[in-house]
Amino acid sequence: MALPTPSPATNRQVPDHAILDYYNKQVYLGNQFIYSQSSETVAATSETPIALISNPATSGKALFITYRAGSSLTASSSVIFRYYFNPTVTGAGTAKTPLNLRPANPNLSIATVGKDPTTSSNGTFVSSFISAALTSNSSILMAVVDPGSTFLLTATPSVNPTNIEHEIVWYEI
Repeated sequence: MALPTPSPATNRQVPDHAILDYYNKQVYLGNQFIYSQSSETVAATSETPIALISNPATSGKALFITYRAGSSLTASSSVIFRYYFNPTVTGAGTAKTPLNLRPANPNLSIATVGKDPTTSSNGTFVSSFISAALTSNSSILMAVVDPGSTFLLTATPSVNPTNIEHEIVWYEI
């Protein structure tokens, strides 16, 4: 007896809406975006907000953050990268434009990205990792930024100043 062919239980289980993206369908569909910053100087040894990603939608699309990476570019410094949900933002920072990972696709990200935001509270801690001197580290833990929510990245270098680079990758459905 042949097993029946499974059919999606909801429209979120078809390829153009699937939240599981093992085969990079979201890149193919033009729904995956990146914000990266190379050779940024952090001039403090305290925790410093360096990137803020906000989902301004009131309903509908979520941001599925699937990859985060950071590097210390200073030979004598390590960096702790920390991620938070819903900080209290007092200044969104310098606006940056996310890049679609399929450049020929006309889709634009709904996310707003700010470089070097200011916060009065970092919000709810999500995760962290450390990058030793002249090394890179990453995380593939998925984080979902629902409509109306924000995602904060901070860096704490061991020496002042320290040059770092970082990237955050997400898709939107």
